[in-house]
Amino acid sequence: MRMRLMLLGGGNALGQALIRLGAEEDIGFLAPRPPQDGWDAASLTQLLDDTRPDALINLAYYFDWFQAETVSEQRLAGQERAIERLAELCQHHNIVLLQPSSYRVFDGSRATAYSEKDEPVPLGLRGQALWRIEKSVRATCPQHVLLRFGWLLDDSPDGTLGRFLARAETPEELLLADDRRGNPTPVDDAA
Repeated sequence: MRMRLMLLGGGNALGQALIRLGAEEDIGFLAPRPPQDGWDAASLTQLLDDTRPDALINLAYYFDWFQAETVSEQRLAGQERAIERLAELCQHHNIVLLQPSSYRVFDGSRATAYSEKDEPVPLGLRGQALWRIEKSVRATCPQHVLLRFGWLLDDSPDGTLGRFLARAETPEELLLADDRRGNPTPVDDAA
């Protein structure tokens, strides 16, 4: 019997890469469209009660977590609540939850790479929210995979790379931080 895989966020760059590369390997995903106002506790409850996949990959907030320049505290708080409910539902229905996170859970002070054994020290709102999400998923859903990404690069014009390239085409001076190290990861490699 084949595993039923659900993908929340199939419309974003990483979701599209997963669907495309999965199809090449004869791996299909249930990829429901999000409700008009995005996923919330009620819509997630209805979805998982109705479909009961074996595993769920949550990319519903990919853009906010990996591509957006800024995200409001209120928006992140809503996402945290939705993922808390998602973790509860996955635990209740015995669904494996694959939850992405980010290098932003660390303060960036090390000169070498971080590992899963390093203690997170998030500095910004996004990193703090992702760290709380990680802790919530760990505490609530025993069958989970937390996957921390570094710099995810896609070909969208409003993503990190797209914004950089657009700025590079302007005559204005391009200011970059010199205190950050990372491993750029194309979305196809992440998928």
